[in-house]
Amino acid sequence: SFPTRRSSDLYFRPGLVIYTYLHLAAERKLTDVLLEKKVTGIAYETSSFQNYTLRATLQHTQGVGGGVLFNMPSPYQINSANAVRFSDETDALLWGFYDEQGNFERQGYVPIEPVAQTTQTIQIYSGESSYDIYLNDQLITRSVPMSLTQGHVGLLTSHAAVTFLDVSVFPLFGSNAITQSEQLKPPVS
Repeated sequence: SFPTRRSSDLYFRPGLVIYTYLHLAAERKLTDVLLEKKVTGIAYETSSFQNYTLRATLQHTQGVGGGVLFNMPSPYQINSANAVRFSDETDALLWGFYDEQGNFERQGYVPIEPVAQTTQTIQIYSGESSYDIYLNDQLITRSVPMSLTQGHVGLLTSHAAVTFLDVSVFPLFGSNAITQSEQLKPPVS
């Protein structure tokens, strides 16, 4: 059941990071509390990948700040992982990595048109020592260096409610999906 206001004040606080999949479609009150408290949510995949294409189609339903994590050393930590996400502060796409202490180190950004409540597709081509970023089939940047060349993938939100409509991982050279989510259907009102 939904936590009471008192218990949510005890557990949810600004800066809290939750590592799990939350099915919030039927829990509007919980969604509102997580947004109000500025909780960051991270979901993850337990398979490890190398030389792959990661494609995530998403839609922000409240706020902006969704993205992907990749080359995570473990599905349970973000230290040393790469990230590409929409900025929760300005109309931009950010990329970088989390250092050994879990602090985000930005490697670059590009200003973009506002994305609130529109469907967007982030695609990462992760190779031997660098990765390329595409947004909606448009090249954003090439050859971003990375410290880890393989690892787990995950989904990231920061100060936003995000619906991930499809997440797929493909071999860099090939056409068969390694994993592919089922197409998620919106809840019936």
